[in-house]
Amino acid sequence: MDKQKVWVVCGAGESIGPATVQYLLLRGQKVVAIPSSYTDREEALKMYQAKFPMADIWLTNIFHSPDTEKAVRQIVEQYGRIDRLINIGDGGLLSLYVLSAMQKAGNGHIIQFLHNESDKEVETKQAPVSLSHATAGTGGILYSVIEPGLFFQSMLYHQPNDRT
Repeated sequence: MDKQKVWVVCGAGESIGPATVQYLLLRGQKVVAIPSSYTDREEALKMYQAKFPMADIWLTNIFHSPDTEKAVRQIVEQYGRIDRLINIGDGGLLSLYVLSAMQKAGNGHIIQFLHNESDKEVETKQAPVSLSHATAGTGGILYSVIEPGLFFQSMLYHQPNDRT
């Protein structure tokens, strides 16, 4: 990564979220980590701050439109922009508000990880993009859809020494 960017990672506490946050922090990027679920706000904040001391942890209800809109607005006010959104969780509302902020800025990239059956419907109906393929969306924003299950499954079936 050549230039410091502002990354928002939704689903920072689940699945590949922690490794993603660590990877970005180790490369000197500005990271806003949003865990998509938590039970006790104070406990979650302490836990994530201990785990990612260099990340900016935001605990917001990503399923509540006013909270999500406010969080995106505050992130843009604090950092001046959002360059990248990695959406590992179910942050559809977050994606919409971040997309709007990126369109106003004239650039950005949304990376959506799909991980269950209902997400496949979203991929085919609303985001017809193949595995890790980026396409210019509305306003020149790049949008990528990655389904790790398919990627890793294909790696299992096609070993490097397999001549088929």
